[in-house]
Amino acid sequence: TRVVVVSIDINSESGTISSVTVGGITATLAVGHAGVNPSRARTAIYYAEVPTGTTANVVVTTSETLDYWIAISVYSMTGSAGYSVDSTTAQDFTDDTTPGGVTYTVNVPAGGAAFFVAGAATSSSLGDATWTNATEDALSVPGSYCEAAFAHLTTATALTSYSVQVGNLSPDFGHGSCSVSFAP
Repeated sequence: TRVVVVSIDINSESGTISSVTVGGITATLAVGHAGVNPSRARTAIYYAEVPTGTTANVVVTTSETLDYWIAISVYSMTGSAGYSVDSTTAQDFTDDTTPGGVTYTVNVPAGGAAFFVAGAATSSSLGDATWTNATEDALSVPGSYCEAAFAHLTTATALTSYSVQVGNLSPDFGHGSCSVSFAP
């Protein structure tokens, strides 16, 4: 069974994510966060069982035309029994004047995987986000003032209260983050 995971960050004054499809298959929302200060960075992670094909269109539908931008990262997990959501987190992060960051505390079952997204909007130039204890997959800085950072981890053994951090984010127009772990 193959599960496709879609991590999303949008930067919009009021737009929200309405739905996600992968190859025409409706994805399920695992976790989402509206963000704060003043809610411009919205993050979400969706997933769908996509049994066939090696390529597909990923369509993210929003409630309105986005004011700024959208960034996505797409992953695929394959296992004989499939995967199910084990745990989720959705959180704000603080530190509006100097590079700050997010610490995720996750539980990942043996043979499982976890996915992370952090988004920030700022009035000044951002540095490159840095990840600790996870593999950085993508960093999107569409202008100098918006950033989306994506990462994942897989494990053969169970991880309990495992700490993953992304740093060097400096938001003052909005910030949000979320993560999900999957059990085989």
